[in-house]
Amino acid sequence: MLSADGKRLLRFSSRDSYDQDLAVGVLGFAREREDEIFVRNAFLGSLDGFEPSAGRRFDAVVGIAPEVHRFYRVQVEFTLWCREVEEEWPDPDTYVDDLYDAASAELPRIVAQLESGALGARLEPSEEDLTDGADYIDHTAWRPSGKVLLAGVKHGDTEAPVQLVVVVREPSEGAEGDEGEWL
Repeated sequence: MLSADGKRLLRFSSRDSYDQDLAVGVLGFAREREDEIFVRNAFLGSLDGFEPSAGRRFDAVVGIAPEVHRFYRVQVEFTLWCREVEEEWPDPDTYVDDLYDAASAELPRIVAQLESGALGARLEPSEEDLTDGADYIDHTAWRPSGKVLLAGVKHGDTEAPVQLVVVVREPSEGAEGDEGEWL
């Protein structure tokens, strides 16, 4: 449903169910009182006072402007190689080191595939720390098109598997630089 001024698209979301009357009621309430929802903040607002049909309860109707997406980082991680750490190994330290070596030996092949693929012409390894605080055993990172692309070997703790991953995410400075002041 379009807002009354035709500048916003109003959308109703529900989880595991859909009630046509409820959707029409919420969207109608939001359309009639849109200015009140966004009066304090043009990006994110809420308003109580919606009275749903019997059997339903609402605390508030919330509005989120599309521009809000820039405040939330998106990260996609692909696991390309994964080995569980077995606790019953005779010499766990040597065993884990062997897993690190095996994963690290695969890393140059993955880096070469990424650099020779569709993004290859835009990939130049970055000297800056793009790990976002994660502790990688070994990694290579690039900054194509304002994003971070990282291929690395990680092992979170003794219970976690050793993994070779490729991560695509937005850089962290946009989310951290505002320190929540936009709310």
